[in-house]
Amino acid sequence: MLNDASGTNMVTIVAKITEGAGIAKSTIYRKIKEYKKTGAVTPSKRSGGRPPLVSQFAESTKTSYLKAIKQYRNEGRAIYYLDETWLNEGHTKQKVWTDDNVRTRRQAFVEGLPTGLKNPSGKGKRLIILHVCSENGFVNEGLLLFEG
Repeated sequence: MLNDASGTNMVTIVAKITEGAGIAKSTIYRKIKEYKKTGAVTPSKRSGGRPPLVSQFAESTKTSYLKAIKQYRNEGRAIYYLDETWLNEGHTKQKVWTDDNVRTRRQAFVEGLPTGLKNPSGKGKRLIILHVCSENGFVNEGLLLFEG
């Protein structure tokens, strides 16, 4: 795979990883050697110093994202955000106001009073909600609903 017909070789790949993620070439070669030997890569034991490889990559990606957002704002471009959530059928609140005068279930039954919320058995269906918004509010026709 590293020396295929497309001309991609190990040196090129390592150079791209080093440039993109800011990881030392020696670290990359050491991890490749470990993978070839054992078929797995173990995380480095840490005693302070630089963060692990994944954190460095995530930090690099975050920095690129923030630079792009700043540039778009300076250019006056609209920035849109997508958010999602879900709601389970039979969703109930964990805490509700109750009548402290009711002492037992029997008393509630006799007086015709409720004893609190009843949780449904099982989750049931799920509603997945996605919406697009910008600094001007929600985008018309930017709502997606999925019933699962």
